[in-house]
Amino acid sequence: MFSSANGYGLGSFSEVDHGNLSPRRMVEAKPAATSNSHKEAERRRRKRINGHIATLKSFLPNVIKADKASLLGEAVRRVRELNKAAAELTPMNHHNTCCSQPKQTN
Repeated sequence: MFSSANGYGLGSFSEVDHGNLSPRRMVEAKPAATSNSHKEAERRRRKRINGHIATLKSFLPNVIKADKASLLGEAVRRVRELNKAAAELTPMNHHNTCCSQPKQTN
């Protein structure tokens, strides 16, 4: 029997010597390997999400609640606030730019 960290008594599919396994054992080994690769992919995904959450938290001053849902809610509120401020500034900037330029005469 193969030693295993996955609890099925089999190593990962890539680690198993396929020549010594019966067809039934090979069929059992494949799902175990797939499960392990899925677990690793999920672990990397969670790590990436948590890294982005930490970055987002560093951008938001005075965050009182530290849970992810509150943090995302505060980020949405702040982005909306910034969009509104940008929209208010845009017409003024456009008006000042086009009106402050002298007209060209030919």
